[in-house]
Amino acid sequence: MPHTPELAFTVSNTSTLNTTVQSLGPIIEPQPVSVCPSVVPSCIDASNSEEALPMRMIKRKSDGSIERFKARLVANGFHQQEGLDYTKTFSLVPQGFVDPQYPNHVCRLQRSLYGLKQALRAWFQRFSDYLLVLGFQKSKCDYSLFIYNHDGVYLVLLIYVDDILLTGNSLPQIMNLIQTLGKLFAMKDLRPLNYFLGIEVTYNGDCVHLTQAKYATDLLASCWCLQYLTITRLDLSYSVNQVCQFMHSPTTTHGQEVKRILRYLKFTFDHGLWYKPGPLQLSAYSDADYARDPDSRHSTGGYCIFLGFNLISWSSKKQKTVSRSSTEAEYRQLAYTIA
Repeated sequence: MPHTPELAFTVSNTSTLNTTVQSLGPIIEPQPVSVCPSVVPSCIDASNSEEALPMRMIKRKSDGSIERFKARLVANGFHQQEGLDYTKTFSLVPQGFVDPQYPNHVCRLQRSLYGLKQALRAWFQRFSDYLLVLGFQKSKCDYSLFIYNHDGVYLVLLIYVDDILLTGNSLPQIMNLIQTLGKLFAMKDLRPLNYFLGIEVTYNGDCVHLTQAKYATDLLASCWCLQYLTITRLDLSYSVNQVCQFMHSPTTTHGQEVKRILRYLKFTFDHGLWYKPGPLQLSAYSDADYARDPDSRHSTGGYCIFLGFNLISWSSKKQKTVSRSSTEAEYRQLAYTIA
């Protein structure tokens, strides 16, 4: 398959704050209070209500610099109650836009806003349904992964909330898809992928380097979750897995072990994974110790799976049952790897 640089872009289906309130016309329409028995007088008192609030967000690059400013109209979704105001959501009319003929009317939301509990599900359902209409198929292993494979054109689309990754073997078809999606959804094309969900992407010829240097640096400064680093740091999988087993009752010894991991991380924060073109041959490697855990006598095993020269899956954890010999532990780990 010819190598095509990945593209990243964000999608939004809500209005930004730099537009006037009149632009919310297609989103809301006046409705009498009587159509929603759950709306009590206290809910329609404009002086005490904050049903919809503006929220400003700053999206930053991997080096910490500002990439762009974002603004959203956000609803206080934590006030919603299942069976009461999930399917029909109402909000107060903004001050200055109350219709004198209908002073007791409220606004009924026609589209999901940020903050509503069902907003993400509604947005994902609308977006995924449109992809299926375009000929994509949803992956059975990952519900957020969509694949298009027709007439020699192979496209892969991954969506996480409103961030999207798109790659394939045909750049014209990729651009055509972005234009097609842009007709229905407001989106911004960020061009070649460089930062996604805390993972930094750098290019060196045909090779791609994945790191979590920024996350590692921030973790050292504020002690974030170590487990997320194992996305690109398989060398930390075993040690992080060991200390995580004692999170419910850590001791001084476990604290010292965490400090050792952090010291190692300080001098290897830019380590990551390299990917390069190669043969599409699947190979796997596994290993296991014997009864290393002094408390349960369970063995610890691990595996690495390569596609060509590229590492695509790995794991390191205790086996579920006790092995009676080192040979049994090895064969058991081999079964886990194949599965």
